[in-house]
Amino acid sequence: MRNAQRRTLQFHFTGGDVFTSRGPCASVDGGRTWRWLGRSGSKPEFSFTVPAEADDVRFCLAVPYLEAHLKEFLARHAGSKHLRVDTLAKNEERSYCERLHLGKIDAEPRFRVLLTARHHCCEMMANWAMEGVMESVLADDDLAAGCARMWNSC
Repeated sequence: MRNAQRRTLQFHFTGGDVFTSRGPCASVDGGRTWRWLGRSGSKPEFSFTVPAEADDVRFCLAVPYLEAHLKEFLARHAGSKHLRVDTLAKNEERSYCERLHLGKIDAEPRFRVLLTARHHCCEMMANWAMEGVMESVLADDDLAAGCARMWNSC
């Protein structure tokens, strides 16, 4: 939404409850940061006062996980010997869907675990959870060191 500075907007949904347990979220900085607005009772509605400095306001049912977030994650771990990026699939426009391998990738592991997330477009919170799991596995801390020892013994 644009050009709504200093206005209080009311949103009423007529097709039933469309919110998560935390209500909708909003971003006033082009989608870089988000905050939950909470629920206003049992009705599917909310109001929002647009800050004076907000040129762009976005609303969503949860905090979006975008391709840019994945690219930031991959850039943070670009030098990791425990991460490899392959292609899972590509569409007709030649856009790629990444397949990530974590763990013992320089040799055949004894065990493999498949983790998937976001089977539907509105399930973006699963991507945040998945990134947290991957961040823990690739971190430079005691937990990740334990994972590396486990991979090397497999």
